Amino acid sequence: PPTLSAGLNDTVLFVFGGDIHSVTQSSFSSPCIRLAGGFDSGFNGRGPNFDQPAPVWALTIA
Repeated sequence: PPTLSAGLNDTVLFVFGGDIHSVTQSSFSSPCIRLAGGFDSGFNGRGPNFDQPAPVWALTIA
């Protein structure tokens, strides 16, 4: 979805169903650089292996 509302202690699941992607906390001015102390999922995805389950990465809002 284009927007998401999550509260304290909620868990947001990111499903990487296609090519390789990542989820990284960054600033608007440097969107590909992780903030100091920010979160980063690392690279995830199935690539050409669509016969395997899609990787899932969980982010708990603290």
